[in-house]
Amino acid sequence: MAAIAFPKHAKTLTLSTNHTYSYILISPRAPTKSTILFLHGFPSSSYDWRHQVNFFAATGHGVLVPDLLGYGGTSKPSSATEYKAKGMAAEIIEILDHEGILDGAHAVSHDMGSILLSRLANYFPDRLLSTTFLVVPYSKPGERFDLEAVNDMTKQLLGKERFGYIGFFVGDCAGALLDEYSDSFFTLFYPRDPDIWNDHMGPSGAMEAWLRADRHAELAPYITEEERNVHQQIMVGYHTFALNWYQVLVGNLNVQDELEAGLPVKIPCPTLMILPPALADQFAGSSTESSESADDLTINLTLKMETRQRAAQPAQPSKEAAYAQSSNPVSQTPQEQRVPMQHVRHYGDAPAAITRTAESKPSSDEARAQLAEEHEQARQRMQNAPDTDLEYGVEQQPSEGYIADSVAKKGMGVQRAQAGAHAGPVGSAEGPGHPGFRGEEDLAAHMDRKRENHDRILDQRAGQTQAKPEYGVAEREAVRQQKLRQNEKIDVQEAVGDATGDPVVGR
Repeated sequence: MAAIAFPKHAKTLTLSTNHTYSYILISPRAPTKSTILFLHGFPSSSYDWRHQVNFFAATGHGVLVPDLLGYGGTSKPSSATEYKAKGMAAEIIEILDHEGILDGAHAVSHDMGSILLSRLANYFPDRLLSTTFLVVPYSKPGERFDLEAVNDMTKQLLGKERFGYIGFFVGDCAGALLDEYSDSFFTLFYPRDPDIWNDHMGPSGAMEAWLRADRHAELAPYITEEERNVHQQIMVGYHTFALNWYQVLVGNLNVQDELEAGLPVKIPCPTLMILPPALADQFAGSSTESSESADDLTINLTLKMETRQRAAQPAQPSKEAAYAQSSNPVSQTPQEQRVPMQHVRHYGDAPAAITRTAESKPSSDEARAQLAEEHEQARQRMQNAPDTDLEYGVEQQPSEGYIADSVAKKGMGVQRAQAGAHAGPVGSAEGPGHPGFRGEEDLAAHMDRKRENHDRILDQRAGQTQAKPEYGVAEREAVRQQKLRQNEKIDVQEAVGDATGDPVVGR
């Protein structure tokens, strides 16, 4: 019933046939979204489509879900002729027109609603974008339904009748019995174990015997107490009207209308059938049946829901215990496998405590002492290494002791040590007063060698460098001689300052 599930979206409309329809209407949220028309079966109403309504409305689609004639809040005429498919199909189209759904709708049907959808596709093919049949397949127009022949066929193939309950539904007392034993009927229609249908619904007379005995089956787990109560509220007292759909089917009241209209057999729009395995095999295995139903036909199988109580299974070990099993190659749980994140220090954080381990270097006082001794030996080797000239790569760097002694020999007085000045070359302990310090002769010889090397290098560079056009040979020679004279004038104080970073004070 529309008003129960969606009171804000429930509407009623009285049509030209004087039938009043109750329906759920939710408009599309965008022009590109189409509307889906849902047609329920027996014993049902628009309430049973509530999950699909919520789903497709959430995706932005429009939905139109009527309580079909004889159900819920819709009119319930007593005459079976009022339930002929031609008239009901026209009433659905009138609702679509009233709501402005003129560009077509996707139609979905279940159970007896599939008979109505079949005729909608035949009488008004241009109003449907697609058709989907659930459980009951598309039925071609103008075909007669022979209940006795159908039951005989199923008994031969399956060993039991499958549609004996339809014979009960068209009986005179069926509606009254369903109202009186509504809870017994509800548990039989929605059982935990659908296999009970083979014995208590399919064979002729089995359903009536079940009801008169007021038997009850265990309900399917998907049926809630709320759904059970709502269903009884909608159907109890009204089963007789809803059963008129079966009166039309068994009485073949639609055949004459369909033959006179000359309805096309094929559905022109894309068609999907979701059927039980037996019916699906019938359609898929018959090329004639498939080709005559629709040009674009897809058939899917329904899977029977397994609801029977399973045998007790042995207790399974916990996930944590599974990691300790010898057959499991994974020995650590996901929590144990996680690598802890390295702590990132930020400015102002307190320094972390230092913890020495066996892998720490040095890890003991003896190791630290040995490491200190190795460092001292390396420093001594560096000090004892010969000096290397960085300018020419062939001569030794003059020590600061040489420069200081030269200053003293030139009459500037006795050298006076200054704090911060080295007594010898960097990294050397040699200097004035050292037993190995060389005298003036060594200094003069050293300066002569330096001048000779300097002259040699200048001659080489002069020979490799292309002469500038504005200078001749004589001019280049004059420049070279001037450079040599400047080198002979040694600025002792400047040399000491360059070597030590401080001037040498002497007298």
